[in-house]
Amino acid sequence: MKTNNSRIYINNFVNYLIAIVLPVLLFSDDRLRLIHADILENKPIEGGSVQELKGDVLFKKGEMELSCKKAIYNETTGIATLTGNTNVVKKDLHLTCDSLLFYSQEDILKNFNNVHIWDSDYNLTADSVIYLTEIDSGYANGNATLIQQKQTINADALHYHKKPESDAVSYEAVGNVIIEEGTRIATCGHAIYNRDAGKTVLKVNPEIDDGGRNLSGTEISLYYENEQLKTLLIPEKAHMISPQFGWRKTVSDSLTQRDSVETINDLQGKTLNGFFIGGELDSLRLAGMATSVYHVFEDSIYKGINEASGDTITMLFDKKNMEEILISGGAQGTFIPDSTNEKTESAIIYSSKKIQYLTGKELTHLEKNASITHENTKLTAGYMKLNMKSNVLNALPTVPADTTDIPIRPTVEEKGKEPMRGDEILYNLESKKGRIIMGETKMDDGFYYGEEIRNREEGTYYIRESIYTTCDLVIPHFHFASDKMKIINEDKVVARPLILYVGGIPIFGIPFAIFPHQYGARHSGWIMPTYGETATRGQFLDGLGYYWAPNPYWDSKALLSFADRQGLTFKLYNRYNKRYSYSGNLKLETLYFLSSQKDITQIGDDNRTNFVLDWRHSQSLR
Repeated sequence: MKTNNSRIYINNFVNYLIAIVLPVLLFSDDRLRLIHADILENKPIEGGSVQELKGDVLFKKGEMELSCKKAIYNETTGIATLTGNTNVVKKDLHLTCDSLLFYSQEDILKNFNNVHIWDSDYNLTADSVIYLTEIDSGYANGNATLIQQKQTINADALHYHKKPESDAVSYEAVGNVIIEEGTRIATCGHAIYNRDAGKTVLKVNPEIDDGGRNLSGTEISLYYENEQLKTLLIPEKAHMISPQFGWRKTVSDSLTQRDSVETINDLQGKTLNGFFIGGELDSLRLAGMATSVYHVFEDSIYKGINEASGDTITMLFDKKNMEEILISGGAQGTFIPDSTNEKTESAIIYSSKKIQYLTGKELTHLEKNASITHENTKLTAGYMKLNMKSNVLNALPTVPADTTDIPIRPTVEEKGKEPMRGDEILYNLESKKGRIIMGETKMDDGFYYGEEIRNREEGTYYIRESIYTTCDLVIPHFHFASDKMKIINEDKVVARPLILYVGGIPIFGIPFAIFPHQYGARHSGWIMPTYGETATRGQFLDGLGYYWAPNPYWDSKALLSFADRQGLTFKLYNRYNKRYSYSGNLKLETLYFLSSQKDITQIGDDNRTNFVLDWRHSQSLR
């Protein structure tokens, strides 16, 4: 493969010589002239003679001088062979080698063994070099090494050209190419550098090692400005890996020990753009189905692995360390804690339109349609901020100070429970404690609202300045208000005091109240009413009462209803049941009809009262 590549480039180079050198031959009168030799002998050959020169041999052609210890020169053809301490000087350019063949009429030098060419801008060594003396261009073959502009380029073969007044050469290197620039090392099978454009293109399995970070792709383009790398482009199959070191903390038999750990961060995407400041990597941008596998450390202690993906991933660096990761376009990810992580044991799954992760501060910002799932809890909001150090999450309807986005109220959902919503949510993923500002939730057939909802222990919520209603309107027709309310899941609700409001007007209150809250289970407690309005009853309040369950065999329910066009209704339901023996119910109902007078002072006149008694009993006979 190496031989084929070399032959291709030799053929290309010969075509290049014909195109460039022929015009020079037509318009030049310079000839190679012998200036000095200690010994000169003319020896006949077929068709003429040659000069054999020994000692301090010196030739000159224009501004170029050639010296050696032994030479053979055919003046007719203009071809000279020089051996022994061979040296070529032209202005500030120098060339040395073991031997050379000079085609003076074509201005071509063929140099062999230990070839060294240098001037004030570049330095080239190779096993052999074909050099064009009039245009400072050449083809180096075999162990070619070019040094210029703080770079060292090694290759099997290298074709180069230096323009007049230029401070560096353009080159094309083939075969086992290695480009070293400080701590940055690039390798590939084919490299092309254009000095005018300040651009290097790496082809054929290109890779760049930049201070431990390894970048690869189908092709890599490097753009320079003032001899410093400014940008980098990988147009297809972009891939970057970088090592990360730290410690894994383990506790065994009350003894704490630290074991060293080495991880590999991995980024992939369709394309990659890199940006450099002062020659150092400042940022990277992966686009097209971008993925990131990043290992999380806290104070050098390993915490887990963070896997993320999105349309684009941007990474910002501070010197050698990653400072920020920005994922946009369908961003989603999973944090998988290490088995030694003391703060969390379960994975954290997250998604949003845009994710910003600040590695140093260990902060994650999720912007627009944000979602986080941890164990049996799911949180959604327009914006979230997660502090990985404290495991505290802050959720808001929109990004702070963003007035253009459609707000999404923060919501927390726990498996088997009604969701809670609010204007702001603070939640600790480790302790599962949280706070909801201006929160609301639905339990059984009612709605709870509060200026602040807290859960200090699992399954228990404390509501400050709370409201309870069964009316589902934004501004309910009626509600119960309490300064302090405590909800114990699958047990009860405790409120103190409890005040009934109808149309925003307080009607009556009690200092203390307890309601059942057991999702269908039998439990003594207050029963909340419902509010409505019909043409026949007018505005009404139905079902305020108390449920009493003293034992598994008997319960009683007392209900009070009021309608402004009908009156008061009191109902008492009693049920009893002894399995395999008997069962039944006793219903007592009293209806107190108010007067139809419009004068409120006469509302008690001309009223009627109805009484209903209904008893049903069933006996099992054996």
